[in-house]
Amino acid sequence: DMKLAPQSFVRLFHSGSFWLLLIGSICSISSIGCINLHMKFVFRDEGFTDQKLLNATWTKASVLILWSSIIGRLSVGYLSDIFSKKRVMTATYVVVAASILLLLSIRPGHDSSLYLFSIVFGFSMGADYILIPLMAAEQFGVNTLARAMGVILPLNTIGQTWCPYLVSTLRQHYGNYLAAMVVVFGIAVVGALAVAFIPRSPYSSISGGA
Repeated sequence: DMKLAPQSFVRLFHSGSFWLLLIGSICSISSIGCINLHMKFVFRDEGFTDQKLLNATWTKASVLILWSSIIGRLSVGYLSDIFSKKRVMTATYVVVAASILLLLSIRPGHDSSLYLFSIVFGFSMGADYILIPLMAAEQFGVNTLARAMGVILPLNTIGQTWCPYLVSTLRQHYGNYLAAMVVVFGIAVVGALAVAFIPRSPYSSISGGA
């Protein structure tokens, strides 16, 4: 694979796989950004009106997300060696979407739902960030990885920055987070579908994908 010539930007931009990976990653990373930025405010909307309880709940969730994201990062490489990267990535994006529904289920006095959300979301978030370059390398070859990520990463950052702003606007308009999170859920589902439709890579036999 190291001997393969890198693909040009023109060839990348004419690749359906590139656009599907770009759309999928933007949608998933944007959804993750929305959850990270608005999680504490969603908790408040869901009944955590006492400030001390709200702060403690947010801190507990953040710590659990941190540790489970580390586990997600460590696990995804192993899983990608056993299963195809496309299947692992699609499953991870589906889990990201599911974590949005779990977030809306959290209520005061129900710690189990908080633990479940934090572990599931953290794991999928950690796996998500690692899978994007792995998938790009498999689809376009290692020698094109830097060029592909040079486009994907900045646009992911833009989505991660502006999607939470959209959520804020929807929250202000509707007066609660339900409609906003439904939109975020829809965005996450689009991301999962985009990755699911990525065709088999010509490099998959070389890089070990199935």
